[in-house]
Amino acid sequence: IHTTAGGSSQDVSVTVSVLLPPQSPARAAAAVPAIPSIDVWEQKMTSLGQHWCNPSEQMAFGYEPQIWYYDGGRTYFQIGDYTGQPTNWEPCALNIVNQYRDYILQGGTPGWRVFPHGLAMNYWRTGDTKSRDAVIALANSSAYAHQEGGVSPTMIRETAYLIETWTITEQLGLPHDPRLDRAVDFGLGIVNQIVNSDGSVFHQPFMDGLMAEALIDYYGLTQDPRVPPVIKGLLDYVFVNGWNDSTQQMAYNTVAVPVEYVTGLNNLLAPAFAWYWALTGDPVYQQRGDELFSVGVNQDISYSGKIYNQNYRWSFDYVRWRQQGTAVPSAYLTGASTTPPQSVLSVTVAASVGGGGATTATVWLSRIAQQDTLVTLSQTSNVLQVPASVMVSAGLQRATFSVTATDVAQSTAATIVASLNGASVRASLMVRPAAWGNTDIASVWVRPTDR
Repeated sequence: IHTTAGGSSQDVSVTVSVLLPPQSPARAAAAVPAIPSIDVWEQKMTSLGQHWCNPSEQMAFGYEPQIWYYDGGRTYFQIGDYTGQPTNWEPCALNIVNQYRDYILQGGTPGWRVFPHGLAMNYWRTGDTKSRDAVIALANSSAYAHQEGGVSPTMIRETAYLIETWTITEQLGLPHDPRLDRAVDFGLGIVNQIVNSDGSVFHQPFMDGLMAEALIDYYGLTQDPRVPPVIKGLLDYVFVNGWNDSTQQMAYNTVAVPVEYVTGLNNLLAPAFAWYWALTGDPVYQQRGDELFSVGVNQDISYSGKIYNQNYRWSFDYVRWRQQGTAVPSAYLTGASTTPPQSVLSVTVAASVGGGGATTATVWLSRIAQQDTLVTLSQTSNVLQVPASVMVSAGLQRATFSVTATDVAQSTAATIVASLNGASVRASLMVRPAAWGNTDIASVWVRPTDR
């Protein structure tokens, strides 16, 4: 190398060894044992999911313990897919995603609040172009996007999020963004610094999980052969240097003195072990992943929406890879390549209405209507009057209609049915006697007699 500066020149000889590109690992035959604590994972998924699910909750994007942080929209879409009950869970996903989308479109997103998965899932499922626009906004104007992340290990989380974002913009149909190549190089360099360090480099195992997830997402798009050996090296390093096998705890920061342990974040990392096992069949990674998963899910994760999402945003992939034994596409890609027929997602209505009174109900479609869409309405009793149909206008996802109750002598349950393309959903309400709301208690009260 010849260099010149200040009128002085110098020649330096540098030896460079060029290695052949790594070969993608061949999977060895492997048994697919049962997942330890899968029952606990499923139980907490639904019980805590119901606890944090509030379709009318207002999000506060300066308050990170809330359910939006770490991509609650993604979590709830995946719960709906896993349980086969999207009508129970997608209203919560839509509430979070729609508010997060609008927050992102305002601009100025900090680098640690970049969550593109739920936005992309919403676009694929509903056709909401504003959600796609929000992913593009994250790719172009979130913090550090202009510099494609960074090579310092302190930038591991922010660089991981940008890798995910530019991977997803391509999955959304946008052209390949060369900034993705640069961010991946940064990510691989960060991992190289961590695994080859003397232990003094900034290192938080849960952030290793975020980078592993980003590189695995990227590998699913590109099959870049550099990724599997880097993931293997990272997993080996973090298990040796972060996991305390005797106490069954994971370090929060391996350079802290004394070491602090936060084992409730295990499931930001465990899926990477399941992926590498599914890719190679190496039982070491299945066993280590199972240990991290089981210990992690048995921690207290009930205290915030944030910790709930940290345990469920990626662990659906852990379950997929462990149950199927192959590195199948990530759960967030469900619905990305196919567009199911438009259907009714849900009908919302007041829990009760007085006889002779009226209320307003709302019908929600599974995605934004591309054209005026007629939804057929009916009711299963003779105590309600509903229109025969309601039109959801093109560009909207919902429409309202009036429900009128006839008078009844006693409380009567009633059900509204909304149908589209051969599928129906139902909503129930109670019709109360009108007299309950109109009787003057003073006119009918009788003083009790003494005994």
